[in-house]
Amino acid sequence: MVLTAAYWCALLCVLSLILGTVAERVAELDERRHHVHLGQNSFSRDTTTRTVATWNNATEVEAFFEQFPTTGTKQEKFDWLEEAMKNVESIPSVNALHKYFSKAGDEGLIGGPYESMIENNQAKEVVHWGLKKYNGIDWKEVMNDEKLTAEPKGEEKQFAGATASLIHQVYPPHEKFVILLLAWMPMGKHPKISMGGVGVAHTHGQAACSFKFLKAVQNCGNTFYDISGNMSDGTGTMSAKPNVNPFTGAKIFEDGQKHVGSCEDPNYKPILLTPDTGRQYIESDQILGENVGYIQDELGAHSIDNLNTEEIAYSIHIYYPPYAKAWAFHQHVESNAAGCSPDMTQKCKARQNPNVAVRGWKNCVHPHGGTCRGTNMEAYLKEAKTRKDAGGTSASQVIDNTDQDAAKKLKDTWEHPSGTVTSDIYGDPTLEPKPACMA
Repeated sequence: MVLTAAYWCALLCVLSLILGTVAERVAELDERRHHVHLGQNSFSRDTTTRTVATWNNATEVEAFFEQFPTTGTKQEKFDWLEEAMKNVESIPSVNALHKYFSKAGDEGLIGGPYESMIENNQAKEVVHWGLKKYNGIDWKEVMNDEKLTAEPKGEEKQFAGATASLIHQVYPPHEKFVILLLAWMPMGKHPKISMGGVGVAHTHGQAACSFKFLKAVQNCGNTFYDISGNMSDGTGTMSAKPNVNPFTGAKIFEDGQKHVGSCEDPNYKPILLTPDTGRQYIESDQILGENVGYIQDELGAHSIDNLNTEEIAYSIHIYYPPYAKAWAFHQHVESNAAGCSPDMTQKCKARQNPNVAVRGWKNCVHPHGGTCRGTNMEAYLKEAKTRKDAGGTSASQVIDNTDQDAAKKLKDTWEHPSGTVTSDIYGDPTLEPKPACMA
């Protein structure tokens, strides 16, 4: 049979109609796949309309959250953010990172109160989605070698004490989280500033801490420690009395379960295991970029240790929520005219390292002073409540606190076109015993 041109034309028309219908159906199914239905609520998870994002400032984060399901359940909010954050490639700005955590905290995704450890672990995921992608260098504007090692200028000297080596706290304050930028001095190089070396082993007041180094420094890293407990009434090794925000009364856990790290229960006392070696030491180049460290009291304690003799190390830490008190395990040593008076009841041991002559703190089986120690975050929490009560809004850019006029204006009003300020918190070298006492 000879197939005419008319036959071929008719056949092609039919095929065109069939393929067009199939294409429309595929497009319809593809659109449906980008919508998630949970219970009675439905919200778009359509991220195909977004280009891969780089957050350069807080305004871009605000735009990102315009489609956030604010009326959804906590699980729905978590699921939306998990999918949407896959399209955020880079966060080169501390202020953008601050805004991201602010939005997550406002929506109850980080900072508690937690109804279970599952919620605590989900908060960890939310924080890591942001922290992993922070790749900025703006932290150098407020914290660098030149500033840290400059000659003292009255009260403006920025000490990096071995107790915390805290330099800058990112503002405005938020009761659900705090960002800290920290410096860790090398061993022995700047004795007038800090002895450097092994840091203080400490817990986190039942809060969570996610952190990473901002540059790799050889022989500098993080040590994890196991902790146990000792309830004086014989009820076990954990307490059902959770820690609380002293200004709002908000508990970290509301599950009624026993947890590690309570500062509210006078019967609870933690014990640090293997204080001379810890459970695991990880070099700074392994906690860098998209590799984020994590510690929470259920997992133990940690210390940051800079055993390098030349380089200052820098790190960024997110605490969620901020906490007023925690346990510390460094040896209590009084330096006075009579000499050194170490507390021998703590059972302290120097760090053992076959490759480096170690200096720094001796950590101990029993905690420093036998009680929880106050943290500089208590003042931050107080400011957070004051700001929240006044209806304060978030700001949007890092300002070096050495610009006193700009910093004061922002901190007085929380309204400033430049945005987020970092507040320098001076370490106190008098907290460190004389070098002879640390031998």
